[in-house]
Amino acid sequence: MIGFRDYSLYHFWGSAIADQLFEADNLVINLASKQYMRLIKPYLTDQRQMITIDFQELKNGRWKTVGVHAKMARGEMVRFIAERQIKKPAELQAFHDFEFKFTPEVSSQDHYVFRTNFDFTRR
Repeated sequence: MIGFRDYSLYHFWGSAIADQLFEADNLVINLASKQYMRLIKPYLTDQRQMITIDFQELKNGRWKTVGVHAKMARGEMVRFIAERQIKKPAELQAFHDFEFKFTPEVSSQDHYVFRTNFDFTRR
């Protein structure tokens, strides 16, 4: 029988992707979806730090991640990092596209939360 013989892609790739990501540096800024983060998280160690960025909006009285808007913000964050040649994690906190603001009271050393009241429906 020809085809994929492993029971999952996570098992197939194992630590290879994480090893490649952390080859040149011990810090990775995670702008990926939760699905892709599952490839890396099991291989984090004391020598491998990952900061996950979360973009949230207030919906029905609760802060939530809205997939399509978070994807737009992640793209703008990549541009922000590249244009400013960000070298230190604290510099990420200045990001403000789509009126997102770093929210320290709900953030941690490895999880930066940005929140907005931006009206994504306006034209």
